[in-house]
Amino acid sequence: MAAFQSWGGDQYTVTVDGKQLTNPASRRGQVPPFWTLDLNAGQTVKVVAECVTRTPGVHFGLGIAYEPELISAEAREFASIPT
Repeated sequence: MAAFQSWGGDQYTVTVDGKQLTNPASRRGQVPPFWTLDLNAGQTVKVVAECVTRTPGVHFGLGIAYEPELISAEAREFASIPT
């Protein structure tokens, strides 16, 4: 799971099943914060993202993906080739 916010003092929180995830301070140009959650097959969780804006034109995103699918099979094969 990854989150991104616009600059300008906006703040956001992400909670999973009522527990707030830590949100490290970010700086311009840094990779947005991300979290890995270990879930069991069929397990559901409630994810809530709240953004408090201080500027007009809010830009906020939250992405959720299955971690093993983030890297394609082709990229894994390429990475395994000895140099």
